[in-house]
Amino acid sequence: MKTTSNFIHQLIHSLTKNEKGYFVKLLKVHGGDPMNKKYFLLFSAIDKQLTYNESALTNQFKAEPFIKQFSVAKNYLIQIILKSLIQFNGTKTIENVLSKEIDTCNILYQKGFIKEYQQSLSKVKRKSILYEKHDFTLTNHKKEKELLVNLKDKNFKKNLQKLLDEESKILDDIKIENQLSKYYFILTTEIHQNRIIRSEKEIAHLFPIINSLHEDFPKFKNSFSSKNYYYGIQIIYNYLINDFKKAEEFGILHEKLFLQNPLLAKQKLDDFMEISYHYLGAKFQLGNHEKIELLLNKIYKLEVETHELKQKKFFVYYSNMIRLYASTYQYKKAEQLLIDLNKELPTIITHLSISNKLTLFLNSSILQFALGNYNASLDYLNAYFEIADNSFRKDAFKFALIFNLFIHLKLGNLQLLENLLKNIKQGFRKEKQIFLYEKILIEFLSKTIGNINKKEKINLLKRTKMQLEEIKIDIIQKDAMRYFNYTRWFESQILQIPYTEMPEYLEKLDKSMEV
Repeated sequence: MKTTSNFIHQLIHSLTKNEKGYFVKLLKVHGGDPMNKKYFLLFSAIDKQLTYNESALTNQFKAEPFIKQFSVAKNYLIQIILKSLIQFNGTKTIENVLSKEIDTCNILYQKGFIKEYQQSLSKVKRKSILYEKHDFTLTNHKKEKELLVNLKDKNFKKNLQKLLDEESKILDDIKIENQLSKYYFILTTEIHQNRIIRSEKEIAHLFPIINSLHEDFPKFKNSFSSKNYYYGIQIIYNYLINDFKKAEEFGILHEKLFLQNPLLAKQKLDDFMEISYHYLGAKFQLGNHEKIELLLNKIYKLEVETHELKQKKFFVYYSNMIRLYASTYQYKKAEQLLIDLNKELPTIITHLSISNKLTLFLNSSILQFALGNYNASLDYLNAYFEIADNSFRKDAFKFALIFNLFIHLKLGNLQLLENLLKNIKQGFRKEKQIFLYEKILIEFLSKTIGNINKKEKINLLKRTKMQLEEIKIDIIQKDAMRYFNYTRWFESQILQIPYTEMPEYLEKLDKSMEV
């Protein structure tokens, strides 16, 4: 197995406490091999390294023969780690459980224990139906049909027809679930590429999906998997078209589905967190902050076993909690959360998807900007630009381009700002669809770097703030500005009050006006 040195470090550090314990036990089971102790020591040495250091390892094990062919030793260690993971997780999935039970059925049949074979088949069938594992149910049906033929059952025709009817229903369920799965991934791709719909034309190409769902909905009502995809589709679609109330309604149904079906829910935790992420997005737009925190705490408490689910939970929780604290102006809590995030991030960053990394970096940059930590904000945004491009989450990328200009404005990098503005203007000229708020912000930046006095600057700030307030009436323009409250930021600049102190200032202002 050809691999990089860094991979073995990442693999070992991805193991849970229980997985590491099982690996050690596996080595002890095969303890007759004296090399096992050496591999255990190598494993432990790599596990203790926060960052991979091969020269330290070669120095530590310089007296050991395996160091002369260290790449071979590392590859072998990787192989036995992967073997232990396969064995450890082999009983964790329902697929593996059913597969082993099918093997048991085959052995019983081969040995001629027909009664016991039938009992085992029935057991597998009940379990495969319960967990909606259609491929195993169909395998079971095949074996039942073969048994009917071989035993020459007196009720052969009746029992065969029953099996055929059941089979037909399963095939229909598979067809429906495949259809829903296709629609779900079309919309998931859409929302990952561009969260904001800029025109009616962009909405129109999604209509066939929704129309098909409305026509066929009665078929979707039975299975957990169908409902899971159906609700997910409705949440994402309604989010895309800015119908956040409807997205929330389907989100409530999706959450209930998982609460009411714990066995199946455990098998679909990845879907639950992915769909919940979009459901939370709708809640943010509606300002349901209390309910957001409740759902996030539920997600945080989920017991997950795989590293994939661990990173998914990590992302959903931290990205939304940062956003929640920023949205509710709990900046001290947000700042502490960012510290906690940075402590955990090194151990999980390599396993996060590009989309998740981008979201975390962008949210962290925005928060640091709000806190007045402009250098830290720029560091996060630079990390964002290292992996981002205009083809991935176009709305976020365009926001980041303009937001970058405001960071440099606050840092006083006016020459760089001027050059960046030229590049952005050139790029935007090629765009067919540009948000009005983008034009307003670019116009402001172009004028503010000119030779204007303090009074002119204040007037420019006031005029820009007013322009942004006017376009907020348009729901699409309003949605486009959801990443950061530019209107409030402009007001803070006019009043010369730190952005984080604006909520307190506005609250005092409201109270004084009441009096």
